[in-house]
Amino acid sequence: VTAGLALACVPLTTEREIALGRSAAQQVETEMGLVRDPELVAYVRALGARLAALSPRKDLGYDFNVVDMAEANAFALPGGHIYVSRGLLAISNSEDELANVIGHEIGHVAARHHARQQERQQQVGVAAILGTLAAAALGGAEAAESVGQRGQIAGAGYLAAHSRDQEREADTLGQPIAAAAGYDPRAIASILDRMERFIATLTHEKRAPSFFDSHPTTPERVSTLNQRAATLARAKVAPIAVAM
Repeated sequence: VTAGLALACVPLTTEREIALGRSAAQQVETEMGLVRDPELVAYVRALGARLAALSPRKDLGYDFNVVDMAEANAFALPGGHIYVSRGLLAISNSEDELANVIGHEIGHVAARHHARQQERQQQVGVAAILGTLAAAALGGAEAAESVGQRGQIAGAGYLAAHSRDQEREADTLGQPIAAAAGYDPRAIASILDRMERFIATLTHEKRAPSFFDSHPTTPERVSTLNQRAATLARAKVAPIAVAM
């Protein structure tokens, strides 16, 4: 524990970020499970690689996987590990929408949002951080906090929902990435808007937290996304689904 606390107090270098992300990714795979369908995984990885090639952050080797989760969800871990759920794949109407969601997650990684959160949690042990990463990925910030309150995982705030400013920053980075990769930058607004209406129909039903809880949409945000989309040039590139 002492060694873990000492490590957590050191500014998070790229090497430490990668090591932390690798350990967290192993825990996500163990506790959540990954979809193993070869064609589906190859598709998501090809799409992710196209987008990651345009990331402003070049010091990471991005890795993309499909997590075995029925709810629509997407999340990133430190070091460039990015996940989409099978539920998100089911509700995406187009490759443009999926590409924009992945681009948004790349934006979080490029802006070092998880790393910056970790640096602020200097009294949290590394083992606790890894546990909270998995808990938050499984059920969002609320689940991570609940786990922490039960005493199973300390430092439950590590992977709390991103702040509105961080969401805006990830939008600002992710939308141009999607457009430069050949995807309609308006698609992020369309999937957020559609999911907002979809979730509204479930307000009286019990449901698991999703990407759209920790990545809230608002009229202001959708308006900003649409305004930015109008300024972005979309590259003329064939979609992955056709190219493969």
